[in-house]
Amino acid sequence: MFEKYVAAALVFMVVVTAVASPLFAGPKSQKKSEIEKMMEKVAKLGVGKKVELTLRQNGAKTKGTITRLDATGFTVAEKRSGMALTFTYAELKNIKGGGSVMKWVIVGGVAAAIVVGVYASALCENEGC
Repeated sequence: MFEKYVAAALVFMVVVTAVASPLFAGPKSQKKSEIEKMMEKVAKLGVGKKVELTLRQNGAKTKGTITRLDATGFTVAEKRSGMALTFTYAELKNIKGGGSVMKWVIVGGVAAAIVVGVYASALCENEGC
């Protein structure tokens, strides 16, 4: 009788272990993939690129230029103070490149449209449209 209880307990423990293992392994692999995504994002931006980053712990934002990359983290020269700040990839919530070329193309296009509009308006007033 005692042997049946021991056998039932062992079967129960094996089943619980088999079911619970994938449940506990999931978040660790997910966090690893988030860190790998941040590593790829920072590597894609590269050294010398202006960035704006947000930290995971307190949501603090920092602007600066990436000065060094390595396997565990990277260094940013802060925009305001010029201090070199080192971050690990796990600390990052978000990072994006600053100084987009497309932004300046759009600003230039809007400025050109305003100039053309003002010129056309003045031309219509003088010569009649």
